[in-house]
Amino acid sequence: MDSIFRHAVLDTLPNTIIVSFHGGNSDTSFLFYQGDSIYTKFPSHITNAYPDGIGEGFCYDTIYGIVDSLYKDFPETPVNIEISDKTWNPTTGIVDLSIDFRNDGPELVGPFWFNVIVTEDNITHMHQTQNGCSKANPPGPPYYDILYKNSWATRKMVFWSEGKSLIETLWPNQQTINQSVSFKLDTAWVPQNCNLVVNVYKKADSIYKSRVMQAIQLPVIGWTDISENIATDDEIILIYPNPVDKFANIHISLTNRGLCNLSIFDLNGNRVRTLLNESKSPGFYNIEMQANTLPKGTYVVVMKTNTVTTSEKIVIQ
Repeated sequence: MDSIFRHAVLDTLPNTIIVSFHGGNSDTSFLFYQGDSIYTKFPSHITNAYPDGIGEGFCYDTIYGIVDSLYKDFPETPVNIEISDKTWNPTTGIVDLSIDFRNDGPELVGPFWFNVIVTEDNITHMHQTQNGCSKANPPGPPYYDILYKNSWATRKMVFWSEGKSLIETLWPNQQTINQSVSFKLDTAWVPQNCNLVVNVYKKADSIYKSRVMQAIQLPVIGWTDISENIATDDEIILIYPNPVDKFANIHISLTNRGLCNLSIFDLNGNRVRTLLNESKSPGFYNIEMQANTLPKGTYVVVMKTNTVTTSEKIVIQ
């Protein structure tokens, strides 16, 4: 789905903001997040879902047509969103935002609500596939055996699925409403791969009918933050949680484009699982490992690139 949206939408409509809400019928760590009830709020196979989502099961041309029609039907919006201040503390994981919402058009009739959504890119995860997916699920174990790269995965809806009220009645021309927002990034996420999506919508009787008026996207790291978004070493940065009983997030950084192999070995030196074995661009990656399919014990995570081999222990309990 990542490549479909990139080619069907972003190549020709680069200002599009995509937020992915992971569906049900699966067992993955990013199925559950603050606000995950959003998945139950809109039906699939519709052209107007929150926030202007498109449901599931659409082909390339349909996806492009839906998004293109939104640009044609609503070429301009009177609502403006500006981030007047943003800080991220890498020690505590706290993000503080100061957001200005301004009506640059005629008086608007409310109610208008907003939300802040945290998404993460570059998540490598083994999925179960369903009928009609791009790849068939091979018969027999392991059940999760198709390796996918996931982008725009929702990690947190700061104000849950419903959002927060911005203004309930009339919104006069040129009136600016300031909102201060503070929230924490989970240790399992790679901050360098996380983005913030701020959107404003006119609230309707059902959230999937609530028309989005404006949205912006910005990286977590940048501006006044004290961390550089550039990988300086080929290394395993973090395994979290460790010990682990279900899912582990393995954070790695790569400095050069080339083949990267990330594998799990037992203490006798036997490779028990390959998590990654492909060419990667420089950057930060979050490799999600399903640990509960391996026997309990101590293992070694080994990352090998063209320049280095590095390893860290992981305990499955």
